[in-house]
Amino acid sequence: MANKWVLDCSAMASVMLMEPEGRETDDLLEQALADRIIISVPSLFWYEISNVLITAVRKKRLEINQARGVLARLWELPIGTDTPDGVVVYRRIFDLALMHDLSFYDAAYLELADRIGASLKTFDKAILRLSRHYPWIH
Repeated sequence: MANKWVLDCSAMASVMLMEPEGRETDDLLEQALADRIIISVPSLFWYEISNVLITAVRKKRLEINQARGVLARLWELPIGTDTPDGVVVYRRIFDLALMHDLSFYDAAYLELADRIGASLKTFDKAILRLSRHYPWIH
């Protein structure tokens, strides 16, 4: 069985915007392409990452055609999208957000990783501070 990983928006943005820490995420993507790991994201990931690209275009970090190309390549990656079934998951995300002083968005990544038994790759400081409670946060 392959290792499971959840990538949050900060981890993926680091690759898309060619930031130095993006090498860590890029390695995970290479492993997924080689079928050595499974990558999952909550459905909100696609909204967040698309917004990162729009912001990069507006701030002139990327040209519009570059952003479109990045998004097209992203859609081709072996990334599974989790769509929660029912209110139980949303309540759990809500509770995790309150318990750990996270946004609902950040808590969605935490909840997904916990629920499916995956490691969570992030560069988000609010999530990283929880690694002492959740050793699978990287």
